[in-house]
Amino acid sequence: MSVFFNRSENFKADAPRGDIFGNKIANPKGNTKDYGVVISTLDDKLQLKATWYETSVKDATLQADSAGFSGNLYYVWALPYWGATHALAALDGIASPQLRQGNWGWPWNGIAVDGSGNPDPVRIRAIAEDFFRSFPLSQSFVDEYGLGMNVAAMRAATTDAQRYASIPTYGLNSSGVYDTNSGNGASALGLQPLYSGNLRSFGSGPQASVDTLSKGMEFELVAQPMKNWNITANVSKTKATRSAISPAIDTWIKTYSQYLAGDAGLIKLWGGDPLRTVWANNVVAPYTVLKNQIGTSAPEVPEWRFNAITNYNFDRGFLKGTNVGLAYRWEDKRILGYQLEKKNNVLTGELDISKPWYGPTDEHVDLWIGYGRKLTTKVDWRIQLNVRNVTEHAKLVPVNIQPDGSVALSRIQEGQTWQITNTFNF
Repeated sequence: MSVFFNRSENFKADAPRGDIFGNKIANPKGNTKDYGVVISTLDDKLQLKATWYETSVKDATLQADSAGFSGNLYYVWALPYWGATHALAALDGIASPQLRQGNWGWPWNGIAVDGSGNPDPVRIRAIAEDFFRSFPLSQSFVDEYGLGMNVAAMRAATTDAQRYASIPTYGLNSSGVYDTNSGNGASALGLQPLYSGNLRSFGSGPQASVDTLSKGMEFELVAQPMKNWNITANVSKTKATRSAISPAIDTWIKTYSQYLAGDAGLIKLWGGDPLRTVWANNVVAPYTVLKNQIGTSAPEVPEWRFNAITNYNFDRGFLKGTNVGLAYRWEDKRILGYQLEKKNNVLTGELDISKPWYGPTDEHVDLWIGYGRKLTTKVDWRIQLNVRNVTEHAKLVPVNIQPDGSVALSRIQEGQTWQITNTFNF
């Protein structure tokens, strides 16, 4: 019997990453400790190894493509930029109602109405002016995304002409009059950032960091019941959790939530929901899930895994030189989504992390058969057939589940495959 203990520190020399505000995120750092015991008997023909471990990682990347916001991370730049253009469209409608009538009426006339149900110009103007006066983000923020916004001018503007001038890409001429020949037209309401949603200082999109903690245990059994028969099996249990989410995201959420709680949040995006509602549904809701997941099992990580491999070599008779083997792989179900929260038997619209949706367990069988022999005193020959995922067919496996239980995203699980290797050693 022997015991062991290891402790290590490391870091990942990652590509430069920027947070939502364009600040550099430090390289990920990790700390690991593991300890265990090894028991061996029968001249090492039977060995059991038990390991317990704990790994913490600081500043890992949180879902590089979406930072946990399910594809809505573009709202980081879109809501400030598009919100400003929709606020200007509201001023268009007040100044020149005929310009914003019919099909063009939707950017402004539904923002606020009077007692008769008609657009209320006084109230609409107050809402649009608040968007500019209270804008909370810095010039460095809008410059990182290449947004055509002069933040100081936005806040200081006291006239419509000054507000138009603070968003020079909107499509008005130098006199502050909407220019239908500018080529912007309707697209002026959906202006795109200069760097295609990337950060100027990094050439890639914003990312969020996360601190993680993994604890687990693994048991490995190695046995040789007979001279030519080997068996290996291991089972592991992992408890993976998130211990902290990027402070930059927390600052962003709090800052913009407070801003949109005021009149600025009543500007309507594309004539539909107010910015406040769009923000709550597409940004605050997934962020609330991220926060609630702190300390709970991380999604998409199976808690249990089991693997077993066995191989037999024939050393006599007509099968001499032949080997046959089998492997079995199994992974436990994993969290792929969450159900909607219910209060007093009424759906709240929030996700309930205490009621996860699980994916299926995953299991596969592999087989192989090989043959080897000496061709000459100096040349050895070996051929082997490996069959992976025996009897399986290609299929779709869910990787993300909607709150109603329907599959949101799937991956392709390959079916049975085979490979023949032919090797000469000399």
